Amino acid sequence: RAQDLPLGTQVIDCFEDLGVGRSLLILGAPGSGKTTTLLALAKELIEQAHMDASRLIPVVFNLSSWADEQQTIADWLVQELQLKYQVGKEIGRKLVTEQQLVLLLDGLDEVDIQRRDCCVQALNDFMQTYGQTELVVCSRQQDYDALSQRLQLQGAISIQPLTGEQIDAYLAGAGAELQALRGAIAQDTKLQMMAHSPLMLSIMALAYQGVSTEAISQTGDVESFRQRLFETYIQRAFERRVGKAPKYTPAQTQKWLRWLAQQQVKQSQTVFLIENLQPDHLLKKQQKWRYLIAVGLIVSLTISLFGGWAGWLLVGLNVQAFNLLTASVALGLGCGLLAGAVSQHIEPVETLKWSWQKAKENLWISLGFGVVSALTVAFSIQLYMWGLGFEFMPLSMFWYGVRGLNLGVVFLLLRGLSGSSIETRTEPNQAIWRSLRTAILFGFLGTVCLGMAAHWFKLAGIGALLGFLLGPFSPAGLACIQHFILRLILYANGNIPWNYTRFLDWATDLILLQKVGGGYIFMHRLLLEYFAETPTPRMKPHSQGG
Repeated sequence: RAQDLPLGTQVIDCFEDLGVGRSLLILGAPGSGKTTTLLALAKELIEQAHMDASRLIPVVFNLSSWADEQQTIADWLVQELQLKYQVGKEIGRKLVTEQQLVLLLDGLDEVDIQRRDCCVQALNDFMQTYGQTELVVCSRQQDYDALSQRLQLQGAISIQPLTGEQIDAYLAGAGAELQALRGAIAQDTKLQMMAHSPLMLSIMALAYQGVSTEAISQTGDVESFRQRLFETYIQRAFERRVGKAPKYTPAQTQKWLRWLAQQQVKQSQTVFLIENLQPDHLLKKQQKWRYLIAVGLIVSLTISLFGGWAGWLLVGLNVQAFNLLTASVALGLGCGLLAGAVSQHIEPVETLKWSWQKAKENLWISLGFGVVSALTVAFSIQLYMWGLGFEFMPLSMFWYGVRGLNLGVVFLLLRGLSGSSIETRTEPNQAIWRSLRTAILFGFLGTVCLGMAAHWFKLAGIGALLGFLLGPFSPAGLACIQHFILRLILYANGNIPWNYTRFLDWATDLILLQKVGGGYIFMHRLLLEYFAETPTPRMKPHSQGG
């Protein structure tokens, strides 16, 4: 039964009044503060978990990424824990199945409208299976009311609009800076209607700070005023940076933010991570073909070049070297075609790392392995030589043993590899940088290992050369190549700037985006929708360097 709660009631109080397996639905109009309320609850629960280790772990997810109707919520949670929080699948599944998390699910209204009812049913199925799991879901009131399915949760709260008294108190507290806005709102019912939203009121305050009443356009309907309000807000964002060297023009900024917003809507994503750029972000089939061909060519040319180089080291410049080069080109073309075919999706490899601690723990085992290998190689070679009628040669046996000892070094290098611990992404494009680090590690190990192995056959240079290829053509290295080519094509198409991180940080400085760990989100869903739906720039020219 619906009832009014006292002014100042905290969401944590509502949540703790619920029974075992607490579950709550948070509803409200766009910009009413649903996500803010959810994050306030997350903050309270995190503080409780810090004080008491036995409490459940609160984790925020966005339902917009649930796009497969056949995928259970449990599987989706495990996937999101891995993608967003770098939690391994085994650990993630254990956390979900053992019901150790408080699931804070934002953006039910951001799920594709065709799948929204299916998402509600999937959530209900999940709650039936994992009835002790604590869960909170956020949605816009109007979108939730339009659904044919209903969430089976213990309770629900609806965030109410700001009252006239709250609006006036807020504006009065700002003093003369917002006096004109206060007067305009008092005179115009259209402005009053918009000011009931905390988001729109805060945007009005930023857009119309220090302006005259005449400068506040009050013509047209609510929707047209909202459009002009966002335009003014963006214009003021640039004006606030007077005296500071601008990095990009307003036209450039809006163009690239429009493309980003459209992609976020298309991909049903809220948080944008640079490393999550995929070939799907290429809008035209011709662009996708360029990407696939470029990946294939780089792989093909690299293998052909290194194969020809290895042939030159092996036999010198002669007919045999030409034959080896021809074979390398054929191999390169085959690998290039294969690389192009598997480049439909970019998967960074972040988890491999070198651990000195692990290498130290395996030092004696590796030494033992090396000694056994040395003795085995030395005696095997000596037995082979005896079979050919050669006498016992202690010095040769010693050197063959030393070469066998190299296997102990190789073993130690491999034993020093480990999966990375659970890390939170704190820097832009962190997954690709980690992949590059992993590729370099693969290349180093390949160079050392194959170089040592080939040294037995007097071919250390060729072995090291071919071993180096393990770096760029490992899964981690290939992900870096794919990412670079994709970024290059997007830049050539004018979809993104050359230095994407610099631009996204610039948009964050303008308070158009907000940084979340290593990712970025629009300041609000309404702002994202404004950019996604605006076909052409609406701002006046603004002279500055780019």
